Amino acid sequence: MNHLRIEVRLPRAANVAPLSDAAFRLHISALAWCAEEETDGEVPLAIPGTLTAAPRGKRLEAVLDELVKAGLWEAGLGFYSLVGFLDTNPSRDKTSSVRDATKRRVKRHREQSCNGVTESVTSGLQAQDPPFPPHTPPIPPVSQSLPTQGNSSLSLLLPDQTESVGSPRARARKHRARTGIPEEVRPSSAAWSPEQAARLQAIGRDLLREDEQFLAHHRAKGTLSASWASSRSTWVCNAEKGYGAPARASSTQLGMVTQIRSRNPAQENVDRQLERLAVARAEEERKAVS
Repeated sequence: MNHLRIEVRLPRAANVAPLSDAAFRLHISALAWCAEEETDGEVPLAIPGTLTAAPRGKRLEAVLDELVKAGLWEAGLGFYSLVGFLDTNPSRDKTSSVRDATKRRVKRHREQSCNGVTESVTSGLQAQDPPFPPHTPPIPPVSQSLPTQGNSSLSLLLPDQTESVGSPRARARKHRARTGIPEEVRPSSAAWSPEQAARLQAIGRDLLREDEQFLAHHRAKGTLSASWASSRSTWVCNAEKGYGAPARASSTQLGMVTQIRSRNPAQENVDRQLERLAVARAEEERKAVS
């Protein structure tokens, strides 16, 4: 694909700014056509009328005369020449030579890639000038063994030869194995740490009941965790925020129950009879004592 190059000052140039809209459009369209067809700025006489949104008839002739008088076009034998086209755009010969050189470089790269040799295609850099420095593998950690009691030894890493961040051991520490809660684990109030137990008891939670809910919740969800101690700390924080608290009847619900019971006449009669019996029994006991 070819490209057109124009100066950024072209629209405000002294011979371009006064042009009419039709003349300016025709001039830009002709420049793009020359770059696409690689004509070195020459436009045959039959082409201007076929360009995008070009005027027709006498209007086209007037626009062509306007461009010629502005010094942007020159009339030749069977063609128009766009003045200054080759000043900003490459000639057809140069474009062809660059294209052929690119094809040869791509072909050479493909042939050398098949033999295990690589070379930059676009930049044309040689093998002795690599675009990036060669990769240097990380220095393996060097350890010192200090004798201790028995047959064991203490292995210490030297401060200046610690393992790299991207080493397999470092990645293994970063991505710890996640496990679920084993089925043999049973609820226990001792499962909470002393600090967690104190925080739960401070908000009125039963430790055994809370552990039952903790295990049931994570088993039902199939939770996998790398640190269940951290998961328990999160559970305690949520409990302090009021999550998982036992449901209590609101004042509105209690008022509704009272209203319903007060509207039941049969219940009121039963309550009155029970009160009368209680009063009569208390009176009989008082008389018997006296």
